Amino acid sequence: MGRFGPLAFSVAAIAAISMGLIAWSHVGWNRLQQSAHAFDTRLLEARQEAHHTRWLHTLSSAATIPVDALTSPLHRAESVLVGLQDQAPEATLPALQRAQEALKQAASVAHDAKALPAALQLVDQSLDQATTQWEVALDQATRDQRRLDRFNVGLVGALTLLLLGLMARAHRQRELAMRSLGTREAQLTAFAAALPDLAFRMDSQGHYLDIYGNNLPLLGRPIDELIGRRLHDLFPWEMAERFLGVLRQSLGTRRAQTLTFSVPVNGNLLHFDSRCAPVGETDQVVWMIWDITARRQTERRLRRKTRMYDFLSHVNQAMVRSQGQPSLLAHVCDVAVQHGQFRKAWVALFDDPQQPASLRCTAESGDARPGREQLDFQLPPASGNDPLASSLRDGLTYRTALLDTHGHAPAWAHEAVQAGSPGCVIVPLRQEQVLIGHLILLGKRVDDSDPEELALFEDLSSDLSFALTMLHREALRNQAEQRIRLHAAALESTQDGMMVMSLDEGLVSVNPAFTSLTGYEEHEVIGRTPEFLLTDQPAETFASFRDEIIRRGHWQGEVWFKHRDGEPFMTQLSLSAVHSTQGEPTHFVGVFTDITPLKQTEERLARMAHYDPLTELPNRVLIRQRLAHAINLAQRHHTLVGVIFIDLDNFKTVNDGLGHAAGDSLLKQVAQRLNLRVRQEDTLGRLAGDEFVLILEHLRHPQQAGLVASAILETLSQPFTLDGGQQVYVRASIGISMYPEDGQDESELVRNADAAMYDSKRRGRNAFSFYTQSFTTDATERLRLETLLRRAVEEHAFTLHYQPMVRLRDRRVTAVEALVRLAPAAYDGQASPLGPNQFIPVMEETGMIEALSEWVMEEACRQGRAWLDEGLDFGRMAINLSPAEIRRGRVVERLTAILARTGLPPERLEIEITESGLMESGAGVEQFLQNLHAMGVHLSIDDFGTGYSSLAYLKRFPVQQLKIDRSFVQDLPSNDSDGQLVSTMISMARGLKLHVVAEGVEMPDQEAFLSSLGCDVAQGFLYSRPVPADQIAALLARR
Repeated sequence: MGRFGPLAFSVAAIAAISMGLIAWSHVGWNRLQQSAHAFDTRLLEARQEAHHTRWLHTLSSAATIPVDALTSPLHRAESVLVGLQDQAPEATLPALQRAQEALKQAASVAHDAKALPAALQLVDQSLDQATTQWEVALDQATRDQRRLDRFNVGLVGALTLLLLGLMARAHRQRELAMRSLGTREAQLTAFAAALPDLAFRMDSQGHYLDIYGNNLPLLGRPIDELIGRRLHDLFPWEMAERFLGVLRQSLGTRRAQTLTFSVPVNGNLLHFDSRCAPVGETDQVVWMIWDITARRQTERRLRRKTRMYDFLSHVNQAMVRSQGQPSLLAHVCDVAVQHGQFRKAWVALFDDPQQPASLRCTAESGDARPGREQLDFQLPPASGNDPLASSLRDGLTYRTALLDTHGHAPAWAHEAVQAGSPGCVIVPLRQEQVLIGHLILLGKRVDDSDPEELALFEDLSSDLSFALTMLHREALRNQAEQRIRLHAAALESTQDGMMVMSLDEGLVSVNPAFTSLTGYEEHEVIGRTPEFLLTDQPAETFASFRDEIIRRGHWQGEVWFKHRDGEPFMTQLSLSAVHSTQGEPTHFVGVFTDITPLKQTEERLARMAHYDPLTELPNRVLIRQRLAHAINLAQRHHTLVGVIFIDLDNFKTVNDGLGHAAGDSLLKQVAQRLNLRVRQEDTLGRLAGDEFVLILEHLRHPQQAGLVASAILETLSQPFTLDGGQQVYVRASIGISMYPEDGQDESELVRNADAAMYDSKRRGRNAFSFYTQSFTTDATERLRLETLLRRAVEEHAFTLHYQPMVRLRDRRVTAVEALVRLAPAAYDGQASPLGPNQFIPVMEETGMIEALSEWVMEEACRQGRAWLDEGLDFGRMAINLSPAEIRRGRVVERLTAILARTGLPPERLEIEITESGLMESGAGVEQFLQNLHAMGVHLSIDDFGTGYSSLAYLKRFPVQQLKIDRSFVQDLPSNDSDGQLVSTMISMARGLKLHVVAEGVEMPDQEAFLSSLGCDVAQGFLYSRPVPADQIAALLARR
């Protein structure tokens, strides 16, 4: 409402009060008028009713008037008076009550013609009195209302006078305020004109409304171009938003806000402090700014100076505390980064101060860039226009704020600029007045115009150079003292014997180690020549030493010395001449070490490197060396060399069954026996494991090698008694290769003998074979097969076929056998198809069978679960288990996990293990089968009759089924021998309560014969070939 709001409110209040008083007076007069009219009317009505009774009484003299007619007006008059009492003034109430009494009395005597007039006369009198009293009360009320009117008029007049006084007072105050405002405005105008900097009046949207101050050049443009424009028109978006945020905060809080900012003005970056304050209750602010650029520069210079002095102070402390050049330089680099606030510091020293060309970093600190590989650098080429190159070459203190202005700067300069450190300071370092390198400092900002700062860096160079010189001198002095101490200590504490001799070869000094090694005390040898230490021809030997020393200045070699007790020992002796400052020899110094243990160790190591520690036979290394030597001799003498490769059969059975100690005992005894069959010029060695190699030299024909091989087989045919008392038989498979027909070097001869040995194993073992070319072909084919199978395992290039087993009595499928096949993709068109009999043995020998078996079990169990889900009853899923897997272990754990993953019930799984495989699986096979049986897995003996058939193991092992090998079934029923064997097997199985499955049933007459013998189940081409899973599903659905 402003400052005149209260006055306006007062005027409105007085007007409202005046109108209220006038209305109140009007209501009072109106109420008085209505009351007087109503009272007069009622009183007149009562008087008329009384007169009506009198008129009727007058008429009764002429005619007869009923009494009720006379009393009825009286009663109506009485009712009127009763109603009038509620609004009559209090002074008229007694008269009205007397009038009522008079009316009642008149009504009671209405039948009396004489008494009625008197009673009516009394009524008139009472009414007259009431009228008189009413007129008096009305006059009094009129006077009271007039007095109230006069009071209202006086009150309105007083209020009007009060209002006029207030208006006069307000007018005077307004005049004073206007004069004060004018004075204030003049003061503010003068203040704004006298401002040393600038102030702006702005609205809430950031528009410039007015500009004050004298420092108009700070605007960077005329005032007319600013008035009315927004902040966003003049500043970048981010800065304008920052300014606008401060403005809005000031208006929102109604408090002054401060802001420090920097803006470019006329090409220079200026720094400002500012204060923004709201203008009263308006949406405007006054924003005052003042230039602090000079103050900032002064503060920056002071900080830089303070930083430099702090830097120099810590450098001086480092110089005092450092014990050597490396620690000093490292500490200076750290101080430069931590206290000098440089971003990178390192010391680069010349590789050769006498010929300065390249500098190598010896200490660094700070940022990772420039990288360590750039801190070593070559001096830039000399250039008179490049002060950086001149400072590096001439050892001058140099500063630059912009490294990128130097055209021939090293690589680290360009890297520093890219890393945001364009400033650089070069501080030369000298030692003994020779320039040895530079302290290089990199920073974001370096002032290259301040001469005082340059002087500080020159002082730093002088101080560091002085410290380096002092440390260098101290180091030289310490080294000299250390050498003296070391020489003295060396003589006393070294384990090498030392002796000092004069030119006439007499001993002048020995150390304690001399006494320890020779047994002679110092006083016993001083003055004697050291010839007493030599064992053979001491005078001649020592004379040769002296000649060599004089000629070459030193002698060194191995010499046998003699201990005081006469025991010889081998020494490493070094003799040197000690020269005077003039270069003339003055003494001889001898240093010797007892190397007898070293020689013994060398001999042991040589034997360990070339001999097998168990059998003490030559190992692989010595075998190859001896064989290479034999080949060289054979080439010169045109003789033959035979290589006999011996591999023990069934050694693994002994090693696994009886333990490694028994295996070691067997190997030592085999070596001893073989040594009995070896000539002195031949070499018998152990290649690895149970493999031995015999090298036969000076042969004239191959038959000589065959005779030796036969003798070896005969030697090994006798039983061996092991350390534990067990007696075992071991046979051997032998392969022979001949030089030069079967190979030209040792590797080829050993490899071909190995191939021949495998041929002996294939031919039944306990035999020897000469190498032929076909063995190499077989080995190549074997390698190709192994490669194909490894790729197939890696690429899962296998598939499963299934063959049903049929119950003979009703031809119901009781089980299906999962048979692995190589998928066509595995051959890649480069090989003919392989059957399981071809690739399974190879996978067992190479260890690939475990990965294949894992996949077969997983896939077969998954397929079995799928058939069960489809409602197909296939009986049991039969899977073949390799003996190699049983020996490796963890089959039960893997099978348990597979059944859990696939969901196939254990009772639906049948494991088939070959008879021979059970026997070869070791002592733990029984527990293994018990674990499978406990799982609920069905166990079956596969290929029964082809291995070690034994009622004992059938009784002991928890098997439920025997599978008769197809070799016994294929000639039935015509072959009586096979028929008798099959009949015996079935009878035996029934006696042991085992089920019998006949494999390889292809003809109906075979089925009929087996059924007649009581065979339970048959499997073969008669019912189905091994087929993919979908065909088995169709077969199961049909059945």
